[in-house]
Amino acid sequence: MLIKSIKNSKIAGIFGLSILCSTSFASGVGTTTITKVLAGPNFGNKVFVEVATRPVSVPDCQTNSGWSYVFDATTEAGKATLSIVLLAYASKTTVDIGGTDACSLYTNVESLGHIYVK
Repeated sequence: MLIKSIKNSKIAGIFGLSILCSTSFASGVGTTTITKVLAGPNFGNKVFVEVATRPVSVPDCQTNSGWSYVFDATTEAGKATLSIVLLAYASKTTVDIGGTDACSLYTNVESLGHIYVK
């Protein structure tokens, strides 16, 4: 019984490790500044952000060379994000920024996952 339990736990551990290894990670930049912000009637509720340092580990869908991230500014979280983005842009404050590993808001720009003002 003990041997069967150990064998099952090893199989579960290997299975869990294989899932972790096959998971893709979103892009990110540890320290950078925001260089451009785009919003307007032509883009609906979307706000686009470009950063000085190109993100690493971008998803395959991220093919737009002009914009690093996009987010929806109409949600409560989006409104807070817009405030942080504009503050960081206007003050040229460094940020840690990263995506969601998906281009769910705009076909070829990764959706913003987080922004941390340093």
